[in-house]
Amino acid sequence: MSVVLHHLNICRICLSERNLRNILMFGTTTIKWIEDIKAYYKIELSSHDNKSTKLCIDCMNKVEKWRKIVDKAVSNQTIVEFFAEKLQEEMKRNKDGI
Repeated sequence: MSVVLHHLNICRICLSERNLRNILMFGTTTIKWIEDIKAYYKIELSSHDNKSTKLCIDCMNKVEKWRKIVDKAVSNQTIVEFFAEKLQEEMKRNKDGI
């Protein structure tokens, strides 16, 4: 028994052949998808390299989930920075005897 995979019709991340979407056909959001996939999975998508540019729905959902986690982490850094500044100010006041 042989297994035949059509290398352009598989998910670039998990190799699934089901529920595929071509990332390069997402219009204005295509660049964001390409950037996120490169950042999260170290995979570069290009129409010029004879490799699949498709993702399955499951992997697309994982990219979306990662986006939310990254956005939350970036947002939380504002709070972390605020607390760090307040602590630094308090330490300086204590040092200066104020």
